[in-house]
Amino acid sequence: MDITSYTVEYIQDPTGILTGDRYEYFLDIDVDEDDELYSENGIRLRVLYYKNGEDERILNYHFVESHSGNILDFALDEEEEKKVSACAERTFLKHKSKSRFPCSFILSLNSITLFNNVIH
Repeated sequence: MDITSYTVEYIQDPTGILTGDRYEYFLDIDVDEDDELYSENGIRLRVLYYKNGEDERILNYHFVESHSGNILDFALDEEEEKKVSACAERTFLKHKSKSRFPCSFILSLNSITLFNNVIH
């Protein structure tokens, strides 16, 4: 599984009850054709990521078929989970001095949408 690009959205807590920040990542991934997760329509990984100071972790995730939006019943293995977490951590480290938002952003009604980034 290779992460080819991603988008990330900051999820606002309108109640102010939750501690920390939550981000929703949409990772475009390449999967080998012989992998049972493979789909001709492409696969995305939707990840809910938590950050509160030094505490950063994946809260939840789903594999989604790109074309149909169908949720696929698969789990990340330990190595893949580390790769996803590293992607999020790199995003925060790369833009640490700018603000809590890892990239340039635009305002939408319910969240702040961050522009698509390509993994190099």
